[in-house]
Amino acid sequence: MASVTGIGCASTAVLAAFIALGENPFKTSIAAIELFGDIGQKAGKKSRGPGQFQINLLDELYHESQRQI
Repeated sequence: MASVTGIGCASTAVLAAFIALGENPFKTSIAAIELFGDIGQKAGKKSRGPGQFQINLLDELYHESQRQI
């Protein structure tokens, strides 16, 4: 994640969305960062380089949003 531009911005957007919808900002923040880490691991396993990682990360985030979080 450290080698790909925009990942910090994406994690901040996910964090903000969780906080906006959650009741407890602290617990919600932890859940958001854990989710983003899990998505990053899934994307990393599918990727052969940073370009593919960025695309796979967005795809994983999309598919995760289709499930109940």
